[in-house]
Amino acid sequence: MRKRSFEAVALAAGLSAAAVALAACGGSGGSGAGAEAKTIRLGLIGPISGAQSQIGTNQVAGAQVAVDQINAAGGVLGKQATLESADEGASSATAAAAIRRYAADGVQAQARPAVERELPGHGAAACRA
Repeated sequence: MRKRSFEAVALAAGLSAAAVALAACGGSGGSGAGAEAKTIRLGLIGPISGAQSQIGTNQVAGAQVAVDQINAAGGVLGKQATLESADEGASSATAAAAIRRYAADGVQAQARPAVERELPGHGAAACRA
């Protein structure tokens, strides 16, 4: 249980860092659908279902705390942040599809803590597709 709590806190810190990085870069840096949006869209890909679902639930909850704190402090470049979550499905193909969907939909930053650890190579798969 303690490890799960730590992972949620670590994820929250990671999303906070992503929001700060977006601010430091002057915005989304992309030309996707969200480039001119009034909100900053943050995406989380994790084990939302299956045997690891408790970890994924904790990650989403921790990330939402971070987003709420970011918004309470004025947001990112004056824009409010929103959190979207996707299930990695314990599959690099499912994770890669979620990565591509976030990119196509204009999600400005993604966090994939469990995917990075559990499913190495998913990023390369997303880039090839």
